[in-house]
Amino acid sequence: MRLMSKLAFAAALPLFALAGTAAADETHDKLVAMCTAQGDSAESCECQVTAIVENVDPKAVAVLVATAEASKGTPEEQQAAITAALTAQGITAEEFQKLMQEGTTKAEPALKACGK
Repeated sequence: MRLMSKLAFAAALPLFALAGTAAADETHDKLVAMCTAQGDSAESCECQVTAIVENVDPKAVAVLVATAEASKGTPEEQQAAITAALTAQGITAEEFQKLMQEGTTKAEPALKACGK
């Protein structure tokens, strides 16, 4: 559950319906890498990522990944990346927050089952 908590925090400053399997695989791999970098086991991370992608709107997932990738930049770079990701997904920050809240609520039981 650490991954969702970390991503939800980053978002306060993100079933794939993405275009093509390659994009879905790349997003999946990025989410797993972010999770394992936090110290969770590969098995737990796979479980968490599955819970996220099955319950969180793909547009929000794409923004999450972009937000997390930008987190190492300057505040200006972070904001520019978030704005670009929102624009690319055709959603506003408010819509993103709503999608994240809905997705988090739906994913919570599955995330709890993932353990650590």
